[in-house]
Amino acid sequence: MTRTLVSLLACLVVAPAVAQPPPLNVAQPFRMLREYLELSDTQVAAIVQGIADYARFAFEKQQRMAQVQAEIADWTAKETLDPMALGLRYVEIEAICRQLRDRSADLEKANVALLTEPQKTKLAMLDEARKLAPVIAEAQAVRLLGSPFAAVQAIPASRISGDFSTISGAILGFPFPVGGCPAPVNIIRDPFPRGRVFGAGPGNQ
Repeated sequence: MTRTLVSLLACLVVAPAVAQPPPLNVAQPFRMLREYLELSDTQVAAIVQGIADYARFAFEKQQRMAQVQAEIADWTAKETLDPMALGLRYVEIEAICRQLRDRSADLEKANVALLTEPQKTKLAMLDEARKLAPVIAEAQAVRLLGSPFAAVQAIPASRISGDFSTISGAILGFPFPVGGCPAPVNIIRDPFPRGRVFGAGPGNQ
């Protein structure tokens, strides 16, 4: 069971922070996840549309947040501080953050609602596998599991003694590549491949 959960980690992807609204059209998004969950074209189209809608919403909120932060800088630079003016702007930033969190949670619920019961069961397995990520990283760091890197930094002998609690947490816990030994490409794949077009309807693969 553990081996199965570990293998499922390859399907986990993290959506990058949105700096600007992404294009609506993307070809073959999150291919591994599509195959694992056996998503239909209709489900994929709905998920992509929801993500695009959220991206536009988030972009508008981020623009406003940047404006408010600039206003805070201006008010802070004044010789006499205005607690009311500053407080209102800090409250607005927090309100924007809450709106983004709520909208993101709503999007997740909407996407899960698109899934069939068998697909939800598989998704739950992914969630269980995700919880093992820190343990897997430590197992890779101490060479109990293979690392995605071609070579991994060794733990300096001077840092190891009979009392293993003295080993630096910065050394143990995550595998780091050795300088000059690049990591293989596509260890974690972008769920939305660049420069490719996803059609408006089912059948465009």
